[in-house]
Amino acid sequence: MDLTDLKRWQWAVLGVLGGLAVGYARTQMDPSPNARTLSRERFENELFANPIEGKIPRIDDIVVYPPVEGVYTLNFTWYVPSEDGKGWTPQPWSLTVKGNYAGTNENIVDWLARQKKDFPQIHYSYRWYDIAPTAYYIWSGVGLVLVGGVWPSLIGLMTGAGLVPKREKKVAAYDLDRFSAGNTGGSGAEESSAVPALTDEQLAERQSQLDDMVDRMEERVADLRMTGTPAAGANASGGSSTAGTKPIQILSDKPLEVAAGPAQPEEKKEYAGEFYPTVRVHKKDDEGGAAGGAGH
Repeated sequence: MDLTDLKRWQWAVLGVLGGLAVGYARTQMDPSPNARTLSRERFENELFANPIEGKIPRIDDIVVYPPVEGVYTLNFTWYVPSEDGKGWTPQPWSLTVKGNYAGTNENIVDWLARQKKDFPQIHYSYRWYDIAPTAYYIWSGVGLVLVGGVWPSLIGLMTGAGLVPKREKKVAAYDLDRFSAGNTGGSGAEESSAVPALTDEQLAERQSQLDDMVDRMEERVADLRMTGTPAAGANASGGSSTAGTKPIQILSDKPLEVAAGPAQPEEKKEYAGEFYPTVRVHKKDDEGGAAGGAGH
């Protein structure tokens, strides 16, 4: 199957399944803590310390990972004084918290949210999107949009532009041999409906019947040409009689002759006119005489 043959709903199903697989994999991933771990007391001191030059927090970019067996992992950046004492150097550090934070009834996420109200310099984020079943919903939706929506449209555009060759569909050749009289293949209804082959004696008998029918037809055609009436055998076979009927006119290939009518005398015409010629027809002599008598 070619990729261009897949329907959009098939791509959508593949996208959802792929998204579920990615979501499951992310829920099973353990957080990767940084190489250096800071103690809880030092973390709190640096977290609540005044920002560097009033702008940069001593501990910044805190990322809280979902708990694994009740243990939270925090990765963050700690700004420490440089070796020459003239600046600050950012370093990656980590902190692990098991259960509630520092004997309180709050986990580390709730504790940071409450402390942020009093210390605005605290910047943290919680990776809630890696918790089941939220991860399944998010990544299946992403797969549905990208693989089920964007990808088929992109393939259609690339195919229309000629960037993706479209495979020609192969059409199976139509088997005409199955209609032959000698074909004994097939099964079931095809075998029962197959026409049996004729023997030589049957073929000879049918050929003789055909020859007789052709001879009779030739005789009838010859009678029609000679007498214009069908033969007696034809009337008997047709069940009708030609008595009292006109003979059939025989067609001929000679040119048609048009019967000439009585010759008409040519009328006398006079051409006169001052600006352009006008035709005046003279009436017959008898009509002229009658008109003259009426004038007198």
